[in-house]
Amino acid sequence: MHVVPDDILYLLFDALAFGSPWPWPEAKYDQERSRVPFVLSALCRHWRHAARATPSLRTYLGFPTSPSEPVIRAQLDRLQLIRSMSMDQPVDIVLQFGMAYTVRNDGGIRSQYFDVIIAVLNDVASRWRNVALKIPQNFAFGLESALRGECPRLISLSIYFRDLKRLPRTPSLDRLAVMCSLELVHDGIHLPSLTTLAMEKQRDPVVYEQQIVATYASLLDLGIFDFCKPGSVKLLELPCLTSLTL
Repeated sequence: MHVVPDDILYLLFDALAFGSPWPWPEAKYDQERSRVPFVLSALCRHWRHAARATPSLRTYLGFPTSPSEPVIRAQLDRLQLIRSMSMDQPVDIVLQFGMAYTVRNDGGIRSQYFDVIIAVLNDVASRWRNVALKIPQNFAFGLESALRGECPRLISLSIYFRDLKRLPRTPSLDRLAVMCSLELVHDGIHLPSLTTLAMEKQRDPVVYEQQIVATYASLLDLGIFDFCKPGSVKLLELPCLTSLTL
């Protein structure tokens, strides 16, 4: 295995890092993907050096839903590696905890874990690419600085909060799933590249019809769930629309 040239290894490692399609809208923690850089590094010294020289291998920030204390300690080490070794590569993030999940701010290992998660996610916000966040509202407050900033590489975003004040500036966003209250137009959100939108738990279906038509003329796929009463959604004038789910 050690005779494989470095340039070939780099291509293979990049393919492993980016080869799988992103599960949308509800991405789950992918343990196999999180283990890839460590498995490759364990094969031999040559592969370990090549893996360390391939920052794209460390671009997956996935977090188990209910981690044990040993898993938390391993995750803390891995987070620091990803932050330092992913360089300027775009990152994929899956952070999903129950809406009722709570963490006591008592300085314990779980409290430290969540503090580090928030710090890392805010630190790499400009490099977000595919992101799925399903977290309780009190935990979401820590990400406000990231959500108020710029995410120029973000192409896929799924957000499950109780309330979301606004979206980051995301000129490249292609797919958006918003499972919370968010006023898309009134918040001044401009998403020129958006083709796929899924929404639920909104306040006023009529208002959202107007917002969708006014803001997303380029939409190809639209899903509207939960908040609509039968007959409340009129025919939407979206010239590029190919799929509508109610």
